[in-house]
Amino acid sequence: MSNIIYNIKLYFMMFIASIKSMVEYRVDFIVGMISQILYELIEIIFIIIVFKNTNSINGWNFYEVLLLFGLLNIALGYVDLLFDEMYEVGPHYIKDGSFDLILLRPIHPIISIMSKSQSLTAFGYIVIGLTVSIISLIKLNIIINLQTILFILFITLIGGIIIGAIITILCVTSFWVMDSNEIMWSAFTMYKFSEYPLSVYNNFIKFILVFILPFAFVSFFPASYLLNRDYGIFSFIAPIIAILLWFVAVKFWNWGLKYYKSSGS
Repeated sequence: MSNIIYNIKLYFMMFIASIKSMVEYRVDFIVGMISQILYELIEIIFIIIVFKNTNSINGWNFYEVLLLFGLLNIALGYVDLLFDEMYEVGPHYIKDGSFDLILLRPIHPIISIMSKSQSLTAFGYIVIGLTVSIISLIKLNIIINLQTILFILFITLIGGIIIGAIITILCVTSFWVMDSNEIMWSAFTMYKFSEYPLSVYNNFIKFILVFILPFAFVSFFPASYLLNRDYGIFSFIAPIIAILLWFVAVKFWNWGLKYYKSSGS
């Protein structure tokens, strides 16, 4: 337990230093945020086009689907902010040999790599996600109070942590395949299914989104809770899912590390 606390303390120290470094270049920071907001606005336009041809999707109206989109984007912002560097394990750290230096540090490699995340798109995700979520709740006549805001911020953070665990599990393939990003992206892009109600998919997709790649806990269950819909209560299982996934991620990482061979660079 003391070792876990030690690693967490070191992580937050390194993470804060990374954030300070990122916002120091203000123009890059602002441009990165704005570019991501513009990109997500295009996604919203697509949703608008869909609802030009229908009033609802399996009983979910435009603003309810928009709420799913907003919650998902906040979570993706946390992912970019906290876990974006995990994509560099194979293509960067292992390929150029710098992973060997990571292994020499008195801190778990996952923590060391995570703390280097500096994605400028993270804040764009969070800004557009919060804005869309709040507008959706207002349009749906749902009372927005401190409890609602705290729930959204907390549950989307948990959602981001769940996605981060999935990314970490997938990046372990880098110990065997250096350019493993294609493998990671193939599974990670399943998050796109979370932009629409879980109920529109067949049982096979539902099973994957709940039990294999649990993206349903990132947006569908939290949105269902805010909308007082069926299955909303499952959003409170999300923290347990996050803990279990990270337990698996760390165990799988430690197992995979046994088969790591230096590139010799």
